[in-house]
Amino acid sequence: MATRVTTTTEQDGSLAVTKTVLSGDRADRLAEARWLADAACDFVVSVLNVGGEPLTIKTKHHGQRTLRTAREDPPAMARLLVRVARGIADLHGRGFVHGKLTVDHVIVGTDGDVRVCSPSGVATDPVADMRDLGRIVVDLLQRWDDDGVDIANRAEWERIVERLTAADEHTSPHRIARWFAPLAVEPTTGPDRQPSEPRSPVSRPGAGVAVLAVFLLVVATARWTTQRSTTAPEAAATNEPSDLAGSIIEVDGRTYRFDRAGAAAAGTPTGCPAPRAAYLDEDDTVWLVGATERDGLDGAVAEPLARVPGATELTFEANGDSACTLWATGPAGRTAITVNP
Repeated sequence: MATRVTTTTEQDGSLAVTKTVLSGDRADRLAEARWLADAACDFVVSVLNVGGEPLTIKTKHHGQRTLRTAREDPPAMARLLVRVARGIADLHGRGFVHGKLTVDHVIVGTDGDVRVCSPSGVATDPVADMRDLGRIVVDLLQRWDDDGVDIANRAEWERIVERLTAADEHTSPHRIARWFAPLAVEPTTGPDRQPSEPRSPVSRPGAGVAVLAVFLLVVATARWTTQRSTTAPEAAATNEPSDLAGSIIEVDGRTYRFDRAGAAAAGTPTGCPAPRAAYLDEDDTVWLVGATERDGLDGAVAEPLARVPGATELTFEANGDSACTLWATGPAGRTAITVNP
């Protein structure tokens, strides 16, 4: 690629990434620029300016780290990959295919968000993105091996590679997010609880889909209720969400439905930075979903926060403007789980 990439400082002091086309690459870079502008969302680097002679593409600088350079351990990386899969789902749902997903083309922000850069610009096959994600996992496994990192659930990571390698037009990015979700679970501690022993994610089919948050409707009150019902057997067997409501929570005029009944559920009270819903499944795993409209409408998978053995109750407590603490309570005491804004 005959293109020079530099980091520049804008007049307002912010950083930008500038690609300058040197020779023979103009058509490809124009296609890339059009894709970035048309696919604009919080999963894609932001375009600041395109034009000039020679042609330049200037995008916002979203951070130095990529999946190649980020040194997260396997559970933390799995959490990032859940977000990548959700982002791919959003792109595919709007008719966009990245076409060049690599560990170098996924940027990891300091706040833990992820964004893609350097798309093909002309790719049209969604399956290519999912197989590329499989190659990303292969690269991560190799790096962990080189660094001597213990991979507690290696067999499941390798199983995901096999599934992604065999992905076809019937493979949903949402399903891929659910494959990664159980690998992101870590034990947590709190001021009223001693550290618990790490536990590997359960292997029961469907355990990874215990929480699927779906935005249903807008209501006038800020209340929440919990309902219970039985998940259809075929839903658990196929790792796809059930249409039956397991728990319903209403928070700040937004309603969330979780696809399985569990031990407890809770919504954020007035005073927390943003509406959130949390859920404790039958395998002692606490899940969280934010209240963004896109998360709700696309049936996004909630993020696993922690596994708290023996917990039976969830409650939120406001801590001011910067955080809201989620408490998991059981016979062994209370465990604090900090929820970032």
